[in-house]
Amino acid sequence: MRERKSNGTAKVMLVEIVSLIAAFAAMLIVNEGISEWEHRVSYFTDIPSILVILVLCIPVLAASGLWEDFLRAFLIGREDAAYKLAELKRTQAAVRLVQRQVVCAGLMNVSFAVIMLLHSLDMPETIGPYFAQAILSVFYVSIFEMLLLPLSVEVEKKIVNYMEEE
Repeated sequence: MRERKSNGTAKVMLVEIVSLIAAFAAMLIVNEGISEWEHRVSYFTDIPSILVILVLCIPVLAASGLWEDFLRAFLIGREDAAYKLAELKRTQAAVRLVQRQVVCAGLMNVSFAVIMLLHSLDMPETIGPYFAQAILSVFYVSIFEMLLLPLSVEVEKKIVNYMEEE
């Protein structure tokens, strides 16, 4: 039986974060030029949207009793870690729950921003900020999903490896 090596969740997450930052910086530099991109970063910052997404995700995870299982997903890539199948399945359920909650929270935030935008069409100065809030919510959801996908894959790989060993 062939032993599959894990790249480790931390290493994969680090590569994902560095890739996101590099892609973000490259997009800003290409669109704004090297001298203008630093102050444009603030255009991509919407703390209330991030907080709404987190506030709609974290309590559900805690209330479902899967908080510790979700945290385990960050440790699961370690070679020295041994887990039972039930732990792996709970971790998989926790990661999937967070992935779905992030998407739902983002959709709620987009919906709120679009409703506010539609109600304020008679005030042109508010259209830009509400539209930006809607787009930034989609942007943040995509970033959260890109960070959660490696966790999900790592958990699924561990489950497959566990089942192959038996």
